[in-house]
Amino acid sequence: MLTVFQYIPGKLRLTNFYKGIAMAELQVSRKTIREFLENKKSNFLIPGYQRQYSWTEAECGTLWDDLLAFAFPEDDYSKFDNNDEYFLGPIETFLNENKQMEVIDGQQRLISLMLLLRAFYNKYQNMQDSETQAMQDIIGRCIWKTDEFGNLLTSLKIDSESINDDDKEDFFSILTTGLIDDSSKTSTSKAVIDKKEIDLFADETQVSKSKEQEESNYVKNYRFFQMKIEEFIKKYPNYFSYLPARILNNVIIFPIETPSEESATDIFFTVNNRGLQLSDSDIFKFKFYKYYSKQADKFANEAERKNFMKQHFDGIWKDLEKVCNKIFKKVSGNPLDELFIRYMYYERAKREIKDTTTISLRKFYENPNKKAKVIPENSSKEKYGILNEQTFRNLIDLADFWKDVYSLNNLRFS
Repeated sequence: MLTVFQYIPGKLRLTNFYKGIAMAELQVSRKTIREFLENKKSNFLIPGYQRQYSWTEAECGTLWDDLLAFAFPEDDYSKFDNNDEYFLGPIETFLNENKQMEVIDGQQRLISLMLLLRAFYNKYQNMQDSETQAMQDIIGRCIWKTDEFGNLLTSLKIDSESINDDDKEDFFSILTTGLIDDSSKTSTSKAVIDKKEIDLFADETQVSKSKEQEESNYVKNYRFFQMKIEEFIKKYPNYFSYLPARILNNVIIFPIETPSEESATDIFFTVNNRGLQLSDSDIFKFKFYKYYSKQADKFANEAERKNFMKQHFDGIWKDLEKVCNKIFKKVSGNPLDELFIRYMYYERAKREIKDTTTISLRKFYENPNKKAKVIPENSSKEKYGILNEQTFRNLIDLADFWKDVYSLNNLRFS
């Protein structure tokens, strides 16, 4: 069992992780933020199954306060001990076949750190002394890739395939330019579920307009960090570079890497079953994503692989969420959970499960044949084996059915 420091906004605690996982497969290290990000091998990917960036100004504010209190004890730069360390927590990654470090857990911390560093970098552009220029160069090598001579390239050290995060282009725009483009918003994906001309989303245009007027968490948090940096400079005009230097050199994280996709899956489930409150449908999305990713591996060309994923899973899943958000009321978890609940009752009936005690969604999809009198053909004994292509198609049909019901009821009682 691995014991590490876990950063929770406002807290720092020891936590036991990965009980039951083969520790021999995990590569656990201890690095400063600078060592972790500046490494030429650092090439991060937020995979498609991850949720959107959800930290708000509250979490970023706590992070800023904690880092500032650490770097400037008692509001005095001179009381800092260069041997002091602040433990930010683990960041778990899986090294995929493209040598990208898929972020299994820790994306909220990683993205927030990137936004903070970009805000520092942007501020340095107006400063010309050698100390600030040297610090800007260090920060730059934490954000952008470098060539063999250490020169900055245009490629960022982080990418994202998160299918649920329509605002991620804001993140890339901020990292690339340091500016906030209020006119650029990621367009909503075209619906592919319902081929019928049912005017279910009659008020969708107005909803979309109101959403487009909202700033993403990336923009809000970047603005927040810029504001905090301005406040800091006014208070400590002669010691500005001490803060990013101490963050980069004395704040510690625990990179945890595994070359095994199976171990990455185990880590994902272990982490997200211990208090991070993923909904059941988030877990199922992960399994479907992995199922279709394996099918996409038959394409050698990366563009073809991404196109396959977009057509067969990414876009369809986003549309499923869109439909469920519209027609199902959120009691707890995710509205998409309701679709899985209704499909579970269908599968239980097909398997002639008459037990009146209904187990949890996650446990059912782990093993739908438990207590079944009839095992449907082609049923898999693999854990979560029901989450396959046929089930995905059935879920699409079920969503279409409830979409029709919703539309007819609205017309009837309008």
